[in-house]
Amino acid sequence: NNNNNNNNVDNRPTQQQVVKQMARLLRRNRMSKVIPIPKARVPIVKFIEPETGIECDICVNNLLAVENTSLLRKYSEIDPRLKELVILIKHWSKCRGVNGAFKGTLSSYAYVIMVIHLLQTIQPAILPCLQDDHQYIPTVDKEVDGWECRYVGETERFEGFGASNKLTTAELLYQFFYYWGYRHNYKSSVISMRLGDWLTKGEKGWMTRTKGDNHLICIEDPFQISNDLGRVVGRKTIFYLRDEFKRSADILANSRDPIRSGLFAVLSEEEKEKKMKEFADEVEEKRRRRKSVEKDHKDKKQQQGQRTLKS
Repeated sequence: NNNNNNNNVDNRPTQQQVVKQMARLLRRNRMSKVIPIPKARVPIVKFIEPETGIECDICVNNLLAVENTSLLRKYSEIDPRLKELVILIKHWSKCRGVNGAFKGTLSSYAYVIMVIHLLQTIQPAILPCLQDDHQYIPTVDKEVDGWECRYVGETERFEGFGASNKLTTAELLYQFFYYWGYRHNYKSSVISMRLGDWLTKGEKGWMTRTKGDNHLICIEDPFQISNDLGRVVGRKTIFYLRDEFKRSADILANSRDPIRSGLFAVLSEEEKEKKMKEFADEVEEKRRRRKSVEKDHKDKKQQQGQRTLKS
């Protein structure tokens, strides 16, 4: 019996194989824009339901994602501004072409973490830190896929928590874009929803690019804490992303009618490609200048060394 059980386990398809198989089934059932991403950290298949136009992702046996979703839902029960802000930012990110980890920008999940962190750290705070077991006694305490999941699951006690902060959803939208456009320290800071605070890249060991993880915009996953949700953002897309944050903050600060001024203006694929190329050229030019400065510095050192030897 044990041998049979072991054989059954060995014969199970991998997550990657299941994702590819699901993609074939979805195409057969006339789903549109079916994209399997089997090599992602969490293999998924993306598609659009053609009648409603709803974009969908399916993953396999990702139990940690179930716990993540539960935690985010608990936060959404505390203050209605969270849901409203997330909907606006998700819509903005799709319009402006900065939504999609597989495209080298940020996932919807990353944006939700960014919004929660803003509402935890703004003064006065609008959201508590549900994972702060120094301040609150956790009612959920379990291990999922080797990761500790501890948080307050009973949110009734936080009713009216953010009432003293009178900022509207529109004002918070500006705060979000202003923070990420102008205030966030991209060189050294990591946002942590788990702590309701910031960490440094040094504390996380995220100072340099490793195994394809870029660590240019650092967003700690609340449970899988070794996972940087911004790791997919590369040197070309980070400039594009920051430019979009600044553009949106400027529109909200200076326009009487932000929507007419293009806050949610949809970028065509051609426009996105053009912007990306401009930033890629800018990155390449900076790289050339840096190499030229390094070469000049090296040449000067060699010349100084030769003079010293002659004297």
